Amino acid sequence: AVDSHMVRQIFQNLTIKQGRKYDDPYSTRYIPDFIRYHKINMDEVADHISSFRNFNEFFYRKLKPGMRTLSSEDSLICVSPADCRLNVFATVE
Repeated sequence: AVDSHMVRQIFQNLTIKQGRKYDDPYSTRYIPDFIRYHKINMDEVADHISSFRNFNEFFYRKLKPGMRTLSSEDSLICVSPADCRLNVFATVE
């Protein structure tokens, strides 16, 4: 069902609608709850929370210089260019 044109169109429309909602200055009210829920370390963020004009600006926030290592000598470490949560499944079944 996910491959159907109708489903893709619904997801696209929802994405556009959500993007517009988070471009609105009123959307800054969602930032504190987002920080708490995702346990974002604000000590790493370059700008103060009050400087963001909308939620989308906060979502692609800049970090202070030196806050994240971009590479590693350890081959078991994978560097992610974005904050995220990893979801995995033991098998495809």
